[in-house]
Amino acid sequence: MSAPAIDLVDQIWPGLMGADAAGAYLVGGRCASCGAVSLGLRDVCARCWSSGGMEAVPIGRTGRLYSATLVHQVPEGFDAPFLAGYVDLPEGLRAFAHIGLGAARPAIGGDVVLQVAPIRKGKDGRMLSGPLYVAAGATSSGPQPEGDAP
Repeated sequence: MSAPAIDLVDQIWPGLMGADAAGAYLVGGRCASCGAVSLGLRDVCARCWSSGGMEAVPIGRTGRLYSATLVHQVPEGFDAPFLAGYVDLPEGLRAFAHIGLGAARPAIGGDVVLQVAPIRKGKDGRMLSGPLYVAAGATSSGPQPEGDAP
């Protein structure tokens, strides 16, 4: 069974996400000198200050929800409410991202998996995709619940 198609064309943060046969991931950088991992590729390693030695690595496919909050007052282009929170990644990083609602809403401390989902409308009205963490085993098409937020 093949992985579902993932649309990475209209990203809310271009270059933040990627996809391969195993599914969606965040683009990370691993320092060739000390092995430190960062979210995104950096010119300089934050741990050892080496420059030019970061290689792209997939990170953040899974994690554990550390904390979350339901956001009611939202910027233009976002639908209210949405859940945002911190996810502890197995690579030793903590990422801030949208979190699934409804049946996809994880418990604090619960295992989560990364999906690419519509996050907000761009100025031209197109939906832009971004990272969305949902409860392990759940599926979701976006950060909004059906009906009222739990």
